[in-house]
Amino acid sequence: MSQRFTLIVAGDPDQRTGGYLYDAHIVAALRDQDWEIDVVGLEGTFPDADAEAATSLGLALENRPDHSAVVIDGLAMGALPDVVAQHAQRLDISALLHHPLGDELGLNEADQQRFHRSELNALAPVARIIVTSHFTARRLPVLAAHYAIPLNATVSVVEPGVAEAPISPAATPGEALRLLCVATLTPRKGQDILVQALAG
Repeated sequence: MSQRFTLIVAGDPDQRTGGYLYDAHIVAALRDQDWEIDVVGLEGTFPDADAEAATSLGLALENRPDHSAVVIDGLAMGALPDVVAQHAQRLDISALLHHPLGDELGLNEADQQRFHRSELNALAPVARIIVTSHFTARRLPVLAAHYAIPLNATVSVVEPGVAEAPISPAATPGEALRLLCVATLTPRKGQDILVQALAG
């Protein structure tokens, strides 16, 4: 990949969620190493993409010169495999996948399968896949085999980093331990496992 690429995300790139903050930290770190990165936020509804989303992704890709390096966040591409496929030969496309769309909490079985198939079809023509956990790296081949949709791209894991913070003072005897977790509470994040581990 060249020292320049375009990162395409769903909606406002400045959203304050874990996935968007991960993207922002990657961009900032690479810019510090003299990479040139254009960040494009798409209009429309995601991840269950509407016509506006499809048009927005299509225009963003059409505006890239031939052979340009493009990284598309999984939220922006998972439901738009046809748009990705139209540009996969002309552009050097990488997918950045935080977790499979079909694994999101609260989906019924039909929607789960629809998202899995759509996302796998979107991933099939890309040059490479970047995931944020070893779990997702193991999960993708399982899904690809289950749905018989082969993935030809290499999969690389780039885990989120940890910012250093000062050590909190120890609790006084008898004082309750307090932990703050700023995140969506969902089973796949494992907060229940943390609570169970600390219960003793």
